[in-house]
Amino acid sequence: MAFKVVRIRASSRSTAEQLVHQWDNSVRELWSPGGDITPAELLAEIGTEAGEMMELSRALTAFLITTLTGKRDDLVARIEGRLATIPAFTTNKDGTVTIDPVSPLQQE
Repeated sequence: MAFKVVRIRASSRSTAEQLVHQWDNSVRELWSPGGDITPAELLAEIGTEAGEMMELSRALTAFLITTLTGKRDDLVARIEGRLATIPAFTTNKDGTVTIDPVSPLQQE
């Protein structure tokens, strides 16, 4: 019986870590693609599906933060750290997503 309890506890902890890890990989892949493509070019290539993708990402992010706050603040900090790397963007009416221009005042 004790082994089963340990396994269930480990599974719950592991599931949360795996969800955040997968979320983090997906966000990093879009916003820090590297190579010969920029995030703006990647969003342009995704086209009108990008808006739905952002909506789902926001919903998943909210779910993760709400669920983990107070229970796994280490994972919440990881999520918040990744969110801080995402530039401001606009979801257009046609579903495309564009990165907002940075004003000269913001660059200082």
